[in-house]
Amino acid sequence: MMAKLQGKWKETEYPFRWVEFKDSTVKFTEEGVAKKPEFEKFKLSAKCPFDVNNIKELKPGDVFIVMDRNQTCQKIDVSDDTLTFSGFSTNTNKDYAIVYKKVSQ
Repeated sequence: MMAKLQGKWKETEYPFRWVEFKDSTVKFTEEGVAKKPEFEKFKLSAKCPFDVNNIKELKPGDVFIVMDRNQTCQKIDVSDDTLTFSGFSTNTNKDYAIVYKKVSQ
């Protein structure tokens, strides 16, 4: 999965949001954010090591992107050209899925 993640991805529903993976680091870019985005370390895991409230239903084979610096986790799935982050929103009390399409290696 790590090899499939490498490169730049553009969100399908909001074209001003990008995510870029470089080795074991990731950078999230979004229009209108004052703080300049930076690459930060991440890891992939079969479980979330933090006490988070955005993970509700776990299935065998679920993979998480774990961000130690922010102590966050999200479910992640990647195919050839589609990347999906998913979880549970405590704001809407509904599951969410954020879909990206690959734009470069």
